[in-house]
Amino acid sequence: MNSGNPPFVIRMFLPEGAPEGIRIIERSNWVGQAVICPHGSFAKLKSRPEASRAGVYVLLGVAEDEMPKAYIGEADPIIERLVNHYKQKEWWDTAVFFVSKDQQLNKAHVQFLESRLVQLAKKANRCKLENGNVPAEPSLSEMEHAEMEGFLSHMLQIYPVAGVNLFQTPVAAPPGAIEYCLNFKHGQAFGVESPEGFLVRAQSAAAKDVGRALRQGSVKLRDQLVELGVLMDAGDHLQFTQDYAFNSPSTAAKVVCGNEVNGRTAWRTESGKVLRDIQNAAIEAP
Repeated sequence: MNSGNPPFVIRMFLPEGAPEGIRIIERSNWVGQAVICPHGSFAKLKSRPEASRAGVYVLLGVAEDEMPKAYIGEADPIIERLVNHYKQKEWWDTAVFFVSKDQQLNKAHVQFLESRLVQLAKKANRCKLENGNVPAEPSLSEMEHAEMEGFLSHMLQIYPVAGVNLFQTPVAAPPGAIEYCLNFKHGQAFGVESPEGFLVRAQSAAAKDVGRALRQGSVKLRDQLVELGVLMDAGDHLQFTQDYAFNSPSTAAKVVCGNEVNGRTAWRTESGKVLRDIQNAAIEAP
């Protein structure tokens, strides 16, 4: 059973013969290509024909327990801008870019895709976006606009396969998913397991202060969520302004409580059952 989206097929090519090197992803019946290039393989990217085309790219840097950092851009050819970033931006560890196999993407097309991606990233609030402003959309004909929106929709399906989850709002929990609650001194948070990890509901409360034991990565993550407006001041506590997906129940619990917490035992159902016991029972069920 799927989530309502039609199934599709992708192919992945590893030109270096190694899964940790450059990867090229194609979708069946589509002219687009995604190229994933780790920082350490960048010198080999220069000779790839994909890098000589017009495209839109994301530079991604990920630190443990912190929000990813990202920069979105476009170029024609794409390698020229990426070489510049390779020399001047030291924080990124992966570049992911999209081009067209038939080389029909032009400068206006990739500028449109760049603008739309920045809009989506700012709306999703799932990264620390290094772009200052949302670039203006170029003028496209009605036909080109529809064509690029279609191209973008395929990109958004492939990004998660490439490990990039910056543009999607949280995936809805499946029907009948078990609801959990976490109580602390000044309020309650509510959440549910989701395909992306653990989703904390909008309007949930979070502790305003942090304990000394909270690791620095979690402190930075909380600060970033406040900066982005995902957490806002609500008097004696903070409050989630939107549904927000964390990579694990423990990361969610640490942000909510402002302290080191085991999320598998902190999140409980209304009847008092802990998440860990429910997960274990599901695994042991025939």
